[in-house]
Amino acid sequence: MRNLENFGLLAILVVAAVLRVLAVLLFPHQPASDELAYLAMAENYLGGRGLVDSLGNLAFYNAGYPLFVLVPVAHIFDELVVGARYANVVLSLGCVVLCYLIARAIGLGAWGRFSAAVIYAVYLPAGVYSVYIAKEGLLAFLMLLLAYCIINLSRRIGIYYSLLAAIVIAGIALVGNAGLSVLASLVVGVCLSNSTPMQRVAALFIIGAVSMAMLAPWVQRNQEMVGSPVLNTNGGFNFYLGNNPNATGYFMSVADTPVGSEWEKMRAELGEVGASSALRVMAFEWIVKNPFEFFELALKKAVYFWWPPLHDGEGSGGGMEKIVRTLWLIQFLVLIVLAIGSIFVAWPSDKDKLLFWLMLTAYTGVHMVFYVIYRYREPIIPLVAVCAAVSLDSLARRYVQNGARA
Repeated sequence: MRNLENFGLLAILVVAAVLRVLAVLLFPHQPASDELAYLAMAENYLGGRGLVDSLGNLAFYNAGYPLFVLVPVAHIFDELVVGARYANVVLSLGCVVLCYLIARAIGLGAWGRFSAAVIYAVYLPAGVYSVYIAKEGLLAFLMLLLAYCIINLSRRIGIYYSLLAAIVIAGIALVGNAGLSVLASLVVGVCLSNSTPMQRVAALFIIGAVSMAMLAPWVQRNQEMVGSPVLNTNGGFNFYLGNNPNATGYFMSVADTPVGSEWEKMRAELGEVGASSALRVMAFEWIVKNPFEFFELALKKAVYFWWPPLHDGEGSGGGMEKIVRTLWLIQFLVLIVLAIGSIFVAWPSDKDKLLFWLMLTAYTGVHMVFYVIYRYREPIIPLVAVCAAVSLDSLARRYVQNGARA
């Protein structure tokens, strides 16, 4: 039976790989914006100039994706962009496997385990975003791996999953700060585990100490390079883009904010840390003066974050793109309906239900504070797929039970 299930998972991975490789081969996308920054960071690092982005910043962008993906693949592929895309494919396939493993860990039946893997395997954006030189694929993999650790630690504290969680947390901190919102679920999971209070405290201490120790070299590097022990210097900048008199809830260029005409001067005079800190202060001042507008805007961001993909893309808008976008819309709506449905069905463990929805809520909440780009929800979609699989597994169980009664 196990061999048959392994064969089924392998078949799902083959389908997922074909879809993602086809996207890499057929989707005409030229790197832009953040992608160019990541590529510049990798190229400058390989050239001995350090992790410097395309605008000359030393710590503005998260360093994880260039360090963990772009730099290694540059030693394998002659063309960095091509190598990065195939690395993204591998990461996405890893997410498919983790969806299956997490579904198994929470006690879903064969139907639920395969459903979790299939949903993410055929989810179109997972293939399309393999083409982008962006951090979301790596962040999705790391967040799933942390979720897997959380599920296991919530059963019983163990040194293996504690250390793995610490390593993954350090990775997430370097790749995408929003992913750290999952730590809320980690703390709750450890506290709800079937271990002694001392073991729970020890686990949290070990996880925190090891992850901070792993991040120490990067923090020290930034202290020396930009004058502040930070993970990156874009926090205040992004906070201001999401909270200013012109904010819409979506990403906006700093040029469209009230400080647009002064930004380059601020950046030159105050440096990365100083300019970002100044924007953070401005954002807080706006929030204090406009608390109701801030609250209303935050609610809008929550809606925008989960809004169906009805927006136009970057392509020509031709027939094939319209077909793909229509299929994506259908997939997304079905996925969300099934995931919401999991709230109303019995999970194998109520503890897992709490932990999963805490992860989804916390990750959404982070973007309610900053701003929304549709690409930013991709790292959490695999966890949504597992929630959807819970609904499908429940339906399968009822069908079998009804058949047995008949």
